[in-house]
Amino acid sequence: MPAVFGSVDMTGLFLLNVFWVTNVTPLAAGGAVSFTYWILCGLLFFVPCSLVMAQLAYLYPSVGGIYNWTYHILGSRWSFFVGLCAWLPGILSMINACAAIVSLLQAINGSWFPFPWQQGCVIGVLLLLTWTFSVQRTRVVQHVLNVAVGAMGFATLLMMVAIGVWLMRGHPSMTNVTDAAGWRLTLGPQGNLALLGSATLALLGSDMPLTLAGETKHRKTIPRHLTWGTLLTLGGYVIFTLGVLVIQGAGTAQQTVNPMALLVGTVDHVFGQAMGSIMAFCLLLYFLMIPVALNLCFSRFLVVAALHQQISVHFARLNRQRVPATALRNQVLIAIAFTALIYIAVPLFNLKQSADLSSVARSSSQMIRGYVFITIRLHHVSLFSGVKL
Repeated sequence: MPAVFGSVDMTGLFLLNVFWVTNVTPLAAGGAVSFTYWILCGLLFFVPCSLVMAQLAYLYPSVGGIYNWTYHILGSRWSFFVGLCAWLPGILSMINACAAIVSLLQAINGSWFPFPWQQGCVIGVLLLLTWTFSVQRTRVVQHVLNVAVGAMGFATLLMMVAIGVWLMRGHPSMTNVTDAAGWRLTLGPQGNLALLGSATLALLGSDMPLTLAGETKHRKTIPRHLTWGTLLTLGGYVIFTLGVLVIQGAGTAQQTVNPMALLVGTVDHVFGQAMGSIMAFCLLLYFLMIPVALNLCFSRFLVVAALHQQISVHFARLNRQRVPATALRNQVLIAIAFTALIYIAVPLFNLKQSADLSSVARSSSQMIRGYVFITIRLHHVSLFSGVKL
């Protein structure tokens, strides 16, 4: 496959994989202590992961990411297992991203798609659109992804301006973020330790763009995109959390079920409906492109597994646009099958919270992958000695 990705492209893919503003709601509901968890998870988890990934990608700069790293260090059996654990969250994340679009549409009109089967049908259509767009020439697809990331950048800037305008108009902050007691970690049944899991989950997935490491134009692209992606992701999460806490307050975040309604309503509350509509459009474009980015990144697992003869070689075949069309197509079909299970079959048997199944499975697979990732780092420290980025 051709080398088409530059630093800006990889940074955009990093953000599309990790920076999901829907993750802000549970953190904002916890109040000012959410900033403590962003700092802790950022410094003790997110930044170290980026450093380790930069070292691994420098040593093995080829397609496959964590599959390729595990193959060289632990062997083919472990690489297939880890690749499977990394690939499954991608399928479920595609569904979650489409579900976020459904939430945004419901924020626009609360009467739309009240039943799970209706939501599942919308998600299925969005996944089919993802398939259609993903099989186009990679450079064309990446241009559109970059535009979507730019839209999210504008949405983040809009949230920053909203915070400033709200305070300059003389409105008080709806959450006292200057009180040191509000930043304190607390344990027990009424504690806030659960926010640690929310913050950690929000920062997972930064290794996924590295499945495309073999398709980058320059070797320096890898450390550059990891640096900028890490900084922009943490900064974006802090800005959106601050905006919700200052303008809406932790109480409103606790009572709001729809995270998209909370974010659009925050801007709407300051500037009015017109700017709120612009925020909604930016979020819509961004989340429409997230499944495309995920499909792009996670298809490389199937390509590498096919080349290693772990699955059918058909998954490694390229179309006229020089993209793995078979892998891209089958990922979407599998995602549609999961969607039918979660939104149609499970509610049919009256199982509660069926939509949360994808999040649970995604979290479990991510934890397994993280365990193996740390094992590689601890048991093969000698591999990283003397490596300079």
